[in-house]
Amino acid sequence: MNGKHLEQSSGHHRETFIPDVPEYYCFVGENFLSETFSVDGFVRRNSKRVQSLETMKEHLSAYLKLLKQAMVNLINEDYTEFVNLSANLVSFDKLIQNIKTPVLKFKNETDHTGSKINETIESITAKQDRLKKIRENKRKLSMILEIIDYLDRIETNHERIESKVAECPNDLKAKRLHIYKGLGENSTLICRLNINFDCLWSDSFLSKLRIRFERATQQFHAHLENELLFLLDHEQTLVDVTLALEQIFALYLIDGQNQKELERVIRTLIVGPCFQEIIDTSNQVATIFSRIIDLIENKWSRWINVLTTSKQFESFKFDLIISAFWNPFVELFLVRSPILLDLSDLDTFERNYYLTFEFVEQFVRKTAISDMRLVHRLSDRSIEECSLRNLLDEFVANFRSTAIDKVILLMRNEIVSECKVWLNQVDHIPRLYRRTNKEKPKEASSYVDKCVRQLVDCMEMLANENCSMVVNNTNNELLLDVLNDLTVHYKHSTLEVLTSVQRTEDSLKKLKKHKALNSTMIANQLSSMSDDDKIRLQIYYDVTTLGRQVSGRMK
Repeated sequence: MNGKHLEQSSGHHRETFIPDVPEYYCFVGENFLSETFSVDGFVRRNSKRVQSLETMKEHLSAYLKLLKQAMVNLINEDYTEFVNLSANLVSFDKLIQNIKTPVLKFKNETDHTGSKINETIESITAKQDRLKKIRENKRKLSMILEIIDYLDRIETNHERIESKVAECPNDLKAKRLHIYKGLGENSTLICRLNINFDCLWSDSFLSKLRIRFERATQQFHAHLENELLFLLDHEQTLVDVTLALEQIFALYLIDGQNQKELERVIRTLIVGPCFQEIIDTSNQVATIFSRIIDLIENKWSRWINVLTTSKQFESFKFDLIISAFWNPFVELFLVRSPILLDLSDLDTFERNYYLTFEFVEQFVRKTAISDMRLVHRLSDRSIEECSLRNLLDEFVANFRSTAIDKVILLMRNEIVSECKVWLNQVDHIPRLYRRTNKEKPKEASSYVDKCVRQLVDCMEMLANENCSMVVNNTNNELLLDVLNDLTVHYKHSTLEVLTSVQRTEDSLKKLKKHKALNSTMIANQLSSMSDDDKIRLQIYYDVTTLGRQVSGRMK
């Protein structure tokens, strides 16, 4: 019910029939729900406040009459809307029933389609998982086949290497030619096998292949160890042993596992026994240090120089020297240090203390030698000053020839680019004469003089004394090249302008009969020469003047 309408339509009745309601007739609902509420007490307190029942009845009757009147007024005002609403509601339930069936059908179809889609997704997912597993198994199978092939090749190489070792046990050249090649191939194959086994390490069916791989690796390390000890124990020429050691160390250092094997061989078979023998048989620190330095300079100099000077071992040098060389000595020396470094004699202890520092410095210097120091140590030949001077003169001559050619090319390009700026103004000639009633040209354009002046200034600058050393006997060639470039460029530009003029002239001839061009044709008839002919004449003057000035000034 509209409260505003009710207030306006029944304001008079409210003033007549509705009395004011006292405040004590208003009660709070929580009071009736409290545990201390008493019905008798409530009636007793409020019985005195209530007026007679007749008065209350009159008030309620006034309220009822007011509500009825308001309802009648509302219905009378909105009768049409009530009727339309009731008419619409008559068939509304039928419409709902009619829509309900297709909606439910659509819902069922949607649910069915959704279930089908979910089933399809699950099926596709299962197939994808299966394909993924198949691909993974296929990849593993391919890697297993590679492993078998690699192992067969390694075992074949081992048999070939053993036969070659039996044939030529002391022939270094034959070993480098046949055995080292097989060892290099096996080293590469073992690196690949390590990668494959790392990818398939969780597969239990590879146990037999792992056993074959471990046996092949042990055989490979044994061959490398034998060859390394052979090179260290036999006297050969310096060059052959150095190259052979580089090959063996390269095979060791191609893989991290092989690097550890090299450290073990150097530690246990080469330096370890020597350190042990020196420390056990020497009673003084100076003697120990002297004998070790002597070993580094003489007995071990070859393989130490190979490790410390070759660039391909630069990243492994420090780790090898520390792990395989320095650490074994320190461990053995510390065992004897309480006996060797007697603290009771302070003078002896101080002398040994300084000797230790000197030994460390010598050790670092001997095992970390630079390339330049290596050259001076291994070569007794002096460098001739004359050969260096000849090399320097040859280099300077070659550099000067190359630099002069490049400078001339740069100057040529710069001169051509500066002159092209003026020659490009030939494109503006049609704009000066077309439909402007300008008189026919009598001389060349101004850009011709500017271009020639620019060219002359550049050539005079190159011909002065400051530049004569750079472009000596080349000015004429440079001038011919510049003129050739400018001529070709100017030829293309003028041909483009003349072609455009010819096309415009042909188009104007076709449009000559149209009335829209009467004014233009009258102007052309009054003139002794057409616009296109003026353009051609101007280009003719420019070309002839340019050729004449260039020929005259360049002499």
